[in-house]
Amino acid sequence: MFDRRTGEPLIPIEERAVSTDGVADESLSPTQPFSTLPPLASLAGTLMNPGYAGGINWGGVGVDAQSGLAVSFVNELPAIVRLVPRTQFDPDNRNEDFDASRMAGTPYIMERTPFLSSLGLPCTQPPWGKLVAMDLRKREIAWSVPLGTIAGMASPMTYKSKGRQYIVVAAGGHAHVTDQTGDYLVAFALPD
Repeated sequence: MFDRRTGEPLIPIEERAVSTDGVADESLSPTQPFSTLPPLASLAGTLMNPGYAGGINWGGVGVDAQSGLAVSFVNELPAIVRLVPRTQFDPDNRNEDFDASRMAGTPYIMERTPFLSSLGLPCTQPPWGKLVAMDLRKREIAWSVPLGTIAGMASPMTYKSKGRQYIVVAAGGHAHVTDQTGDYLVAFALPD
C-alpha cells in the first residue's frame, strides 16, 4: 500500500536476499524488496494465503477520509499457484482442477487452484470471509466481523439512517471457488 500523493510505502518494505537460481535467460537480482504481500508463483508451485481469490482483490475498498478508515471484505482462501513453461503446456492434457491463465507476453502459463481439504473446504480456519476496517492513520485493523461462508464479491457501500452508519456488501459467493452461492445483501451497523 502506497501513499497516492507521494508514492511512499505505507507498510515497511525491506530488501531480503533471494535465490539467483531461476528460469533460463532471466537476470535475477541477489536481493528483492519484500512487503506483506503474498509470495510470487514458481515452477514448483507456491502456497499463497490469502490466495488469488483472497485478500481484497474483488471489488475494491471504500475509504472514509474523515474517519481515516478503509473498509473492504477480505477472503481468506489459500491457493496453490504454479508456473508452467509455455512450451510444456498442453491444454488438452492438463489437470482440470487448475485454472490456466495464458499470461500474454511471458514464456509461462500460470495454473492456480484453491487449496482445499478432501471435504472441499479451505485449509484454513473459518471464517473465510470478513468485513474489515483498517485505520489508515494507525496502520492497524480497527475492527473485523465475519461474513460467513459465502464470500462478499462486491465493493462495500455505506449509508446513514437515523444517525447510525451501516455498511452493506453483496455476499453472493463465486462459482469457481465454492458451490455455495446466493443473492444476499449483508448489512452491518457500525459502533456508535
